[in-house]
Amino acid sequence: MEKVKNIRIAIASNSYFPFTSGGRETWLFEVIHKLPPNYKITIFGAKPPSWPQVNPSYPLKRKIQIIHIPSLLNSPFKKLFKYVYFSFINYVYFCIRCAREIKKMHSKFDIIISLNHGLLSFLLVKNKIKKKLPVLIISHGFWSEEMKRNVRLLSPLLSFIEKNAIIKCDLNMFLTKSAKNYQEVKYKIEIPRSTILPNAIDVSVFNPKNFNEELSRKKLGFDKNFIITIISTIRELKGQKFALLAMPTIKEKIPNVKLLVVGKGSTSRLERLAKKLKVEDHVSFLGERTDIPLILSGTHIFLLPSLHEGLPISILEAMAMTKPVVATNVGLIPEIITNRFNGLLIPPKDINAITQAILGLFSDKKLMNEFGKNARKTVIDKSNWDKTIIKLNKIIKFAIKK
Repeated sequence: MEKVKNIRIAIASNSYFPFTSGGRETWLFEVIHKLPPNYKITIFGAKPPSWPQVNPSYPLKRKIQIIHIPSLLNSPFKKLFKYVYFSFINYVYFCIRCAREIKKMHSKFDIIISLNHGLLSFLLVKNKIKKKLPVLIISHGFWSEEMKRNVRLLSPLLSFIEKNAIIKCDLNMFLTKSAKNYQEVKYKIEIPRSTILPNAIDVSVFNPKNFNEELSRKKLGFDKNFIITIISTIRELKGQKFALLAMPTIKEKIPNVKLLVVGKGSTSRLERLAKKLKVEDHVSFLGERTDIPLILSGTHIFLLPSLHEGLPISILEAMAMTKPVVATNVGLIPEIITNRFNGLLIPPKDINAITQAILGLFSDKKLMNEFGKNARKTVIDKSNWDKTIIKLNKIIKFAIKK
């Protein structure tokens, strides 16, 4: 029997994998466990500032190599990097060091996959011209748009970096067709080497048949509540404060309402806002959790009031659990949510729209159920891991042979 040849992959990301959770990290965790055993994977990521006290958010079940690249956050000057421009300097420093490390080890790999169109990808593509190692980029958002919110003065440079990474890499993988179209219109180019690789979740794990909704709420301690859930990293861009601002009106109409805010990050500002609005008894901050299917099972409505997004994993997870979704009409969310078919799309920063969407669904249980059923069907059709891994496997093999 012919021995299966090993395929050696370097995956580059500026996250603290496996020590932080988020959509990109979830995607990476699933990919490394679902690719065939002959794939020998090395992940290059950032070394967490509090190393080694942090615990993995993702318990690895497969043997892989992880190389953590130190950043300036691991230096005595780390307190400076809470300021935006220092944080950007730290990002640049990390990308340069990571690209150099991969370049130094290039002979150990057959292919490189980078997880956004940012500076790290730009540097990897630049190195690739000399080393002829194929570089594939999968975009989980719009890097220059995200970065320029913090360093607006550098916007032209950020666009130059992103455009060149797109043009010069061996293959661009976009989550949706509209994401590709957006970049083509923005940079006035036709992207020749590209494909669509949808975000995906495990629909066998996120399956409502595995749970009893009432029992789930009881386990969570909210069995007497109507539950609205937000699952997202705690950041200003995720818009949690707008959900809180809608709560005073919502609680008047739904006295037993409870907003669950789930995700990693500091909640001190949000907690102060909840007290100021006198809704602290109607909001629970649960932090980072590992029992997301259970939380979603007990949820009545899933809310994501983001100001900017790629294609969030949390929405797919909620949809797979047959939950009606209320989400802002930003980023790639409209690619998965069809308004009034499997959820409701609302404008960002619109407190009244959040309020009316929640109250409208609360008063129409039949519509909630209809949205939920359509949501799960959408995820099974469009965001199935089996289909995604088969396609990714073919892409990698083709890139290497080419």
